[in-house]
Amino acid sequence: MAPPPLSKFEGQAPVKGLRAWAAAYAKAINSNDKTYKSAASTLTRNGLTVMPQVDGSDVGFYYPGPVPLTPTKVATSGNRSIVSTCTWTKGFVQNRKTKLPAQKRLIEGVSYTMVRDGASWKVDTLNSSKSACASVSVKGVGW
Repeated sequence: MAPPPLSKFEGQAPVKGLRAWAAAYAKAINSNDKTYKSAASTLTRNGLTVMPQVDGSDVGFYYPGPVPLTPTKVATSGNRSIVSTCTWTKGFVQNRKTKLPAQKRLIEGVSYTMVRDGASWKVDTLNSSKSACASVSVKGVGW
């Protein structure tokens, strides 16, 4: 039996694009790709420019799976979509040698601006948000 979806928004195209980014980003970190070029297919040109500035603190760690996040709202207008999430921002990444969590677990509100590029939805920006995440389940999924 297949596991239940992580949120009620999983079938929406912007969320599928965000999930693709979550896996590509984690793999970029795992391969020490500090430019995120290996995740370029999931990022807009702007996203590729801002990603090292926004998320550079994960470089050097290991992701045991895609970035864990749970979408809580999706607002789409034309070719842009804001996906509000509760994201596991600290404590999922591991020390490469020990495979133990590198930080204390922290779930935070993060809003991702997704832009449609042809048939794909790509991450353009990500920002901290005021989303209430205390009652939201965020599960880490391994490779």
